[in-house]
Amino acid sequence: MLIKRKIGILTYHYKDNFGALLQCYALQEYLKQKGFDAEVINFKPQKNIIVTIISIIKNQLVYTFKNFKINHLLIYFKQFKALYVQTKKFNLFREKYLNISELFDANQRNHDLNKYEVIITGSDQIWNSIDGFYDAYFLIPFVSFNGKRLSYAACRGVKEVKEKDLIILKKALEDYYWVGVRDNQTQEFVHTTSEQKADVVCDPSMLIDFNHLLVTKSPIKFKYIFVYILGKEIEGGHLKMIKEIKNKFGDLKVVACYLTNKNPNYFSWADIHLFDSSPIEWMNLIKYAEFFYTDSFHGVLFANKFERNFLAYYSEKIRSSRLLDISERLDLSKNIVSSYEEAIEKGSIYNNNDRKNYKIKSEKFVSDSKELLLKKIESKNTKLNYFEN
Repeated sequence: MLIKRKIGILTYHYKDNFGALLQCYALQEYLKQKGFDAEVINFKPQKNIIVTIISIIKNQLVYTFKNFKINHLLIYFKQFKALYVQTKKFNLFREKYLNISELFDANQRNHDLNKYEVIITGSDQIWNSIDGFYDAYFLIPFVSFNGKRLSYAACRGVKEVKEKDLIILKKALEDYYWVGVRDNQTQEFVHTTSEQKADVVCDPSMLIDFNHLLVTKSPIKFKYIFVYILGKEIEGGHLKMIKEIKNKFGDLKVVACYLTNKNPNYFSWADIHLFDSSPIEWMNLIKYAEFFYTDSFHGVLFANKFERNFLAYYSEKIRSSRLLDISERLDLSKNIVSSYEEAIEKGSIYNNNDRKNYKIKSEKFVSDSKELLLKKIESKNTKLNYFEN
């Protein structure tokens, strides 16, 4: 009987975020397709659950009182109710689709890490320090692990590195056999922090087609503009942008999907508000939209996967680097803008779905990324010899 090689994946599997959870699933499934026994390492940064719950409710209350309107009372109630429902849907997805290990405490030394031949850190923004510095995502506490350390499409949304972290990070990165990152900014971070080399590879969500999770007909009975927004408003205003989209695609209804526990927004200009969507429901809403408007990096990747008309924008520093990178790398500059004015100047709405160059570049990017990942996994070494490249 052939024994499958066991690979551990360390990423943001625990976050109730559509893109974060789907990219984790995609990497797991791709490795399984290639004959590996892939397992998600169940590491969760130690945060007091009560503090977390209070923080979520506080976000809701602050948003509600800041934007309070008497005629929105029913909406506020639906948002609070959706907190529980959406969280449950994310947990059900994890239970059904992820192969998750026992709970891993990075401070304990009694975990059998050497059951894994390879541990892969990534993808998503696991190397950010905005929510705190978690050394486990650099495999620093994994002192008992003797196998191969890889990263795949790890991302750091900010350039700055605290002086006190430099020595620790340099050593951690140089212990990796191979470092695959998601964008140029993270590649630069690796180069300036250590002597390690980093290759830019595609996000895991590009590795599989997700067809087995797609429904056969639209979840909405009419044609619609789909909106998924995480951050600040586009420069020039959402309303102007939506009006421009309708000028091209018709007076379609706007369906807004919210990540309720993190971003308790409410867009009064939308016709339908979805506060408790699951990752699969979110993906299918993109699949069947006439047009998709977003500031989400993973939203961009799924829009292209499903060949949807879309416009993405960036208005915050933490979102700009990876959107700009994918824009340049895959020739999507017409679809990714910083303002309403830029979208108009580029004709972004009116010549939106002509992405021939994207398809060519995307196919090569994915093919090269797969080849690199498999090559590094299959290598018998655990320390990189650059003559291998």
